Amino acid sequence: MNRRSFYKNLMGLGILSTIDPKLLLSGSTDSVRCRTHKAQRLRPGDRVALITPGSPITEEKLQKSIQNIKHLGLIPSYTQRVKLKYGYLAGKDAERLQDLHDHFRDPSIKAIWCIRGGYGTGRLLPFLDYKLIRKNPKILIGYSDITALLQAIHIKSGLMGFHGPMSSSDFDAYNVGGLRRMLIRPEEELVIPFPESDPSIYRVISSGTASGKLIGGNLSLAAALCGTPYRMDFRDKIVFLEDIGEKPYRIDRMLTQLLQSGLQDAAAIALGIFADCAAKPDDRSLSLEQVIEDRLGSLNIPVVYGLPFGHIQNQWTIPIGCKARLDTGRAELRLLQKAVE
Repeated sequence: MNRRSFYKNLMGLGILSTIDPKLLLSGSTDSVRCRTHKAQRLRPGDRVALITPGSPITEEKLQKSIQNIKHLGLIPSYTQRVKLKYGYLAGKDAERLQDLHDHFRDPSIKAIWCIRGGYGTGRLLPFLDYKLIRKNPKILIGYSDITALLQAIHIKSGLMGFHGPMSSSDFDAYNVGGLRRMLIRPEEELVIPFPESDPSIYRVISSGTASGKLIGGNLSLAAALCGTPYRMDFRDKIVFLEDIGEKPYRIDRMLTQLLQSGLQDAAAIALGIFADCAAKPDDRSLSLEQVIEDRLGSLNIPVVYGLPFGHIQNQWTIPIGCKARLDTGRAELRLLQKAVE
């Protein structure tokens, strides 16, 4: 679909009226980065909207999401658009965009939770109504491909989003505990704990202590945003990264791309679990550990691997834009402020 046809679809859905025409004409939303602000914390009985901004879902994932939201004492809400399918997308771009805008516009919705990631969120970024989002700050949660959505919204509206479990993830005591301590009963300072059930794979690449705002998410999406108006500004930040199913040479390529885009200016790098990224025994390859050491070990900033986030069962929720401190010696990532009001 060409740009003119896409705009006609947006107009038919009543979306164009919510977007600055200058942004549509330029095809870019590059603007001055906004001051970070927070959404309100969740309270029992609050309504939470379920969305599918990327790939389509199954009925099973929808029902699981509904039960998970109820388990937290919240009320799930969704439109029939979450069931749409358009090839590898959960409906056409204009339909997914309208669903997101409608939930931000609805004062009864207190949080927006992605059912799954998959591919597709990056297609929406030039057409998001960042002014609408800035005026209606709400908790937005997801990970993987949702990284693009969280990052763009944070840059263009200042909203602090949350890299955390999908609404259809397997909820357990660890990740639910993190959600409650982050979003429902927020703590002034919170040290991200390691799950007791998992063997520790924490590893210090470069030792030290550093403070800064948290940015990051999925490595593949961070690399894909390079050269766009939604690229990550690494300077003086604690950059958190994770990925799944990528061979070591691909991890090498993406880290190299980030380094050539300013990653070396970060205050620290906190790596999560890179699930299923190890080289096969018969591969002619560097190991995942060698790649990380080779690419990040000489930056003269604190770098660690093995924090509890990523495409894993026991994943903690990480607030984007939140002030934090990384202490490699204590194996401690400490949030220095509440992530919600």
